[in-house]
Amino acid sequence: MVIEFLVELAIELIFYGGGGLLVEGVPRLFGASFGRRDRHHPIVAGIGLLLIGGILGEVSYWVWPHRIVAAGPYRGISLLVSPIVNGLLTQALGTWRAHHDRPRTWLSTFWGGALFAFGMTGVRFWLMAAR
Repeated sequence: MVIEFLVELAIELIFYGGGGLLVEGVPRLFGASFGRRDRHHPIVAGIGLLLIGGILGEVSYWVWPHRIVAAGPYRGISLLVSPIVNGLLTQALGTWRAHHDRPRTWLSTFWGGALFAFGMTGVRFWLMAAR
């Protein structure tokens, strides 16, 4: 069960990294969500991150329309665990950016990473349940 969770987390982080690279390459398209924290309202940024996570969740479903790991005893646990783990990892990324004199973005906060992961996981869960 631990290995299954780690595989799911690794796949989500790959899509997270791809999403980050995509958005950093087109900063004006999603400016509020990925721009500097001192320039944009946090609610607008949060909504943007949730939507972008949902879009990437749908894209990941198109690429792999099957469960990433076998269903465990607690259905939907990834809706809770994944945002928390991703939030902690993005918070660490934000701390690293701050220590290296780089501006912190909304994505590099706990809530930014958690909302992004929840959007992605939620859409995948919804699409899998609808099948």
